[in-house]
Amino acid sequence: AAVITLLATFVLNSFQEDLLALTFGGGVAYLSILSIPLQRAKVKYIISSKLQKYISSLIDALKEDLEIAMNETGEKIVSMTIPVEEMIRREKEELAVLEKEHAGLESMFQELEVKVSALEK
Repeated sequence: AAVITLLATFVLNSFQEDLLALTFGGGVAYLSILSIPLQRAKVKYIISSKLQKYISSLIDALKEDLEIAMNETGEKIVSMTIPVEEMIRREKEELAVLEKEHAGLESMFQELEVKVSALEK
């Protein structure tokens, strides 16, 4: 705008035409200076909106990956606890059998004590 204004002042002959060209050129230059911040704001808005879209798609992808990883981890934990639960159940059954045997041996021991005390008399 400034270059065109200077060229117009060289081409035009009268002072009034020069003044008109300078006024018009100054107005155009002023408007172009005013539009620079508007253009910057527009570019910033475009960039931020594209970044927001990218970030939201990235977050969605990360959430999906997290869900998959959590499901796999849960399945691994369940597969590891089932054998432990089975082992605990078997141990309880064996303990119940041993308690029954112990009770039987205890009653037999008491009977033997009675017989020994009867022999000692």
